[in-house]
Amino acid sequence: MDNRASRPSEAVRHERSTGSARTHRVNTVRGGYLVISLILVALYPLLPTAGRNTVFLIASFGALAAVLAALTSINPGHRRFWLLLLAALVATDVANIMSLSARGTAVSVNGPIDAVGNVLFLAAAPVLVLQRGATTWAASSTRPSARWPRPGCSGTSYSARACCRTTKRVRPS
Repeated sequence: MDNRASRPSEAVRHERSTGSARTHRVNTVRGGYLVISLILVALYPLLPTAGRNTVFLIASFGALAAVLAALTSINPGHRRFWLLLLAALVATDVANIMSLSARGTAVSVNGPIDAVGNVLFLAAAPVLVLQRGATTWAASSTRPSARWPRPGCSGTSYSARACCRTTKRVRPS
């Protein structure tokens, strides 16, 4: 007998398959990015100067592509850090291109553009801390209760709070 109530609907089944396909695609892209990065790192010392410059630029623009990809999946309310990081990467990439093609004034303009990129990198750090909340950084590393499990806790969790929620308390006899 066909029990339609126990079978998932087509919409739910399609949503699950789309989600798993997207996850598979994201994992494939991440793996490809890792493999290409490792190949570039391994080849770098073996290449002549022109090849090294090319690998350097590919790695620089690869980081830019990774941030652009992350921006598409970030909640619009939490994009400030990523936009600062993107601006910093663009500034340093422009400075890198100018330094590799150094001709006359390019050398003198390269330094300030690189400095602007570094300032943007430094400006992104406190934005990230403010977005995440200053207490989340401090709570995970400085409080003794977060570092050591409470009595009766198995200690398998990184957070004492989570550990005590997931394990039973044992009363001393």
